[in-house]
Amino acid sequence: MQTAHIGKGLSYGDRANPRKPSTVVAIEDNGDTSEGVGVRVFEIGARGLVPAGRHLIVVDDEGNISDTYENSVRESTDPGNGGWRWSDEPDKLPEYAAELYQVAQVKRAARYAQQNEAAKRRTDEEEAFNAKVQAVRPEWAKAVIIAELERDNCDCQSDYFATTTERRLMLAWSRHTRDLFPELRAAAAKAEETKHLSTAGPDAEHREKWSMGHGYYLKATGRYDTGWRVLKSKDLNFRHYYRAEVRL
Repeated sequence: MQTAHIGKGLSYGDRANPRKPSTVVAIEDNGDTSEGVGVRVFEIGARGLVPAGRHLIVVDDEGNISDTYENSVRESTDPGNGGWRWSDEPDKLPEYAAELYQVAQVKRAARYAQQNEAAKRRTDEEEAFNAKVQAVRPEWAKAVIIAELERDNCDCQSDYFATTTERRLMLAWSRHTRDLFPELRAAAAKAEETKHLSTAGPDAEHREKWSMGHGYYLKATGRYDTGWRVLKSKDLNFRHYYRAEVRL
């Protein structure tokens, strides 16, 4: 087995992603915390639990920082496609590796700052939307009826079933928290996008109050199909709907 040192090349890839060349830029004892690792790491093998080896900080050719453990890196000639492999390319000079790490840290700090700024901007927008809707919420309102345009996002080959929400409408207030389809149909009739659900047949009334179910809702198509659904939400923290169109 090869031994890691500063400047040594390695790469990561799998069946879905081509190998990305990287360089070892720092080495820590297993359990050190400079890159957020605060516990000793072990691997399970034929001999039971064994230490994963030294903690390797690596930077890829795009300047992204990641990490792995010395004993997790396999020889470049080992069979299979996935995981970390040592590179056959010449090693980099330690000075080059140090500069690579420094540049990558600056890049990461800038990315984190950008992400924090975006998160703060979203929080401010959510709070502003919540205040706007709370200002018009009647005292008697205990729930809100909303409509969501769902897009089929399933991948049957990987056994993945889900939808994404493309639009959301806030249609009506409710004086109670009971799920009543006549009330949902009346709210659906208020919007042109959901008007068809107000007169849809009984098959549009979905009753899924079980584990992993979607509750009570109106939808002309199946659970994971693309289409509008109308439901009642008892969550009156309107931050969660901050991109909704208010039709109240």
